[in-house]
Amino acid sequence: LASKKQYRFFLSHLSKVLGVSNIVFNEQGELAQCLAKNNATGAKTNVASLGFGVSQCLPIFVQGAAMDPRGTLMVEQPEAQIHPTAQLDLATFFADLWTKRKVCSIIETHSANILLRLRSLVALGPKHGGLSPADVSIAYFDVQNGQTIVQNLDVDENGMMQDGLPLEFFGADIEEGLKLGAAKYHRSQNHAE
Repeated sequence: LASKKQYRFFLSHLSKVLGVSNIVFNEQGELAQCLAKNNATGAKTNVASLGFGVSQCLPIFVQGAAMDPRGTLMVEQPEAQIHPTAQLDLATFFADLWTKRKVCSIIETHSANILLRLRSLVALGPKHGGLSPADVSIAYFDVQNGQTIVQNLDVDENGMMQDGLPLEFFGADIEEGLKLGAAKYHRSQNHAE
């Protein structure tokens, strides 16, 4: 990365999303190792050993930090292979990329967590370190009768999104939890009889 500011931006998001600290790069000829302290275990480890999600996120952070203002970072399914909390922090990376570096992003995602964090940042508002509704544009692609339909969905200043996404997009886990609770309730009722 060309500047210390870009490097600090990269490191701050790498630390948050991956749950590491004390990041050090060791160059050995053409190879470079990224070593860090795993915040969960306290062990010093090669970042590449932290899982496939790390190798997915690392180039996104480097590219985003290295880009010139007014550029556009395009990423397909950045949430792949990372846990839900890291997906939330990844959304913060994209928001910070826009608000702090003026690099916009086009993200193809199936992650309700990424959308949830972006909506939360809109609700927070720019005065408090968040986003404005104009900073976020959501295009939902659906296939109906063999044709692809694109629906643009607005986010208001409260982070609420207009209707358009199917319940399954946001609610599949909630729906499944309700089924689990109903099954548990019915089982307890059958045992009570």
